[in-house]
Amino acid sequence: MAAFINAHLNTLGLRVNREVANNQGLADCMFDLPHKDVTVVFEYKYTDSDNPEVWAKELEAALKQIKDRDYGNNASSRRTVARFGLVFSSNKSQRNIVLVGKESIFNRY
Repeated sequence: MAAFINAHLNTLGLRVNREVANNQGLADCMFDLPHKDVTVVFEYKYTDSDNPEVWAKELEAALKQIKDRDYGNNASSRRTVARFGLVFSSNKSQRNIVLVGKESIFNRY
C-alpha cells in the first residue's frame, strides 16, 4: 500500500524520497511541494487489528516518531514541515488505509 501511495505521488510530478535518513532514523516518505516552502513527511504504520483504538495508538506513534526523530528538518533549510501519519491494515480481509492524521504544520523560522 505504501508503494502504491509513493508511486501515485510520483505520477503527480512530486519527487518522492523513500526511507530518508537522518541521524535518528529513516522517514518512510518525504517530498517537497513545488513552488511552496513546504516539506511533507509521511510515516506509515501497519496493524492487523480491527480495533479503532489500536489504530489510534499506531497513528499517535507515527506522529510522535516524526516529531521525536525530527524528520523533515534540515539545519540548512527554513522550510515549513507538514507531518502525516498513515495507518494501514495488514489484515488480509481489509488491506487498506484505516486511519490518517496530521500533526500541526510548523514553521522553521
